[in-house]
Amino acid sequence: MRAFAPRQNGTAHCCAGYPLRVGYSNDSGCAGAALFRGKKGEQLDDIYRQFPFWFSESFGQYVGKTDALPFDQHYLLASIAPRYVYVASAAGDDWADPASELLSCYAAAAGDKEAFPYEETSEDYDFNLHAGRIGYHRRPGLHYFSREDWNRFIAFFESKQ
Repeated sequence: MRAFAPRQNGTAHCCAGYPLRVGYSNDSGCAGAALFRGKKGEQLDDIYRQFPFWFSESFGQYVGKTDALPFDQHYLLASIAPRYVYVASAAGDDWADPASELLSCYAAAAGDKEAFPYEETSEDYDFNLHAGRIGYHRRPGLHYFSREDWNRFIAFFESKQ
């Protein structure tokens, strides 16, 4: 298992694509678990201009052209999802866009209800989705890695033992 703080989530996602047991993303947002397309909060343009050294130079060609990306972040989650992947969001983390992180989990499962059994929920987010290979939770609060995040992740992982 690998777990990383938000600035290291891109690394966590990449590493989780290799033969590991589980990948865990916490409040990762843009260039993490959240979709680039249709995202609120931090955009591709924002993160590339602020942290260009996180990406290859060729990624810069998509600044201002997010819709031209040949893929979106759910492909990365899908590459992990033959194993377990877990995405944690915080309801008040608008910059990371929890709704987009949730949609990315759904898209990664490509409608496979066993991989990610998702049903519509209300906008009052505080819930766990632990039944499939892709796990997710949204808790109240802001952008940080909390004991509650760990406890929910551990509950997901223990349910798979």
